[in-house]
Amino acid sequence: MKIAVFQLNTAYNQLKRNRERIEAAMASRAASLYIAPELLNTGYELEDVQKRAENSGEMIRWASSLAKKYRCTFIPGSFAEPRGEKVVNTLSVFGPDGEMKAAYSKIHLFTLTGEEKVFDAGQEPALVEIQGMTFGLAVCYDLRFPELFRYYRSRGAQGVIVVANWPKARTGHWRTLGRARSIENSFFMIGVNRKGHDAGIDFNGHSFCFSPTGEDLLKGMRRRMATAVVDAALVDESRSFMDSFRDRRLNFEEGL
Repeated sequence: MKIAVFQLNTAYNQLKRNRERIEAAMASRAASLYIAPELLNTGYELEDVQKRAENSGEMIRWASSLAKKYRCTFIPGSFAEPRGEKVVNTLSVFGPDGEMKAAYSKIHLFTLTGEEKVFDAGQEPALVEIQGMTFGLAVCYDLRFPELFRYYRSRGAQGVIVVANWPKARTGHWRTLGRARSIENSFFMIGVNRKGHDAGIDFNGHSFCFSPTGEDLLKGMRRRMATAVVDAALVDESRSFMDSFRDRRLNFEEGL
């Protein structure tokens, strides 16, 4: 399966341009799965997220229509969506028929920047089948919590897709954690991060697609869009050679 990763500046004033760029890439038939970064509809200025999230319904319709028009699977990053007095940070997966196949709301909120004041935390992990492969879903700070990824592995995941607004200052953590999750679970880790500047924070991308053995198939991505091929056979091959998951003695995967 060929994937296309969008490494965009997702500041709110770039939304129209980002939508145009995404559709242009889909029109070129560059891949069959397209993935954008976290909070595509609002940017990361937390004091404005709740008001901006009012566009989420229109953004969901837009994402659905693109997936159907170009007969592809589309993960438009995540959207801030209203929920009561707060919002949720939800990653949705749209299939080639335009239907929403899965939705996952970010479980781990980043208290360092006060996300818990704006967002309600998600409650449940989510898995989705995409072209015969099973993927878990995650958002940004979730990457620091290995038990979520163990949970996905124990439920048959062959990869996890994580969308992010991960800051430049901790790029090393982003890539190290992504590679570790791929190696310890023998599955693909697809990490889609933004670029640009928002809310006083610099973001510099470094999106990745780590193979089950930790090889970065995107080669330290620095462009606006890049593609890679993920293959379930590589998961099987890696696990048949060495799979530490089957040798584990302590099982904490229910402790979410």
